[in-house]
Amino acid sequence: APLTKYYYSKLNNYTAFTENFKSFTNYYRYNDMEELTDSLHFYDCDHLNYKGVKIFNNQLISDLQRDSVFK
Repeated sequence: APLTKYYYSKLNNYTAFTENFKSFTNYYRYNDMEELTDSLHFYDCDHLNYKGVKIFNNQLISDLQRDSVFK
């Protein structure tokens, strides 16, 4: 699940982590979703509020369907 842009920018070695993780399974990175705004879609640094969850869920479902994870 995505983090606030502010919190995400403070993480160390996240690029190395994601590259390593991608070698094991499908990896979906949602921290770059333009639709999500820290002040509008999160209630703290790593939890989406209701509006954020709706946006995230729609994107996640779309991605899983695209990759035939489920229909």
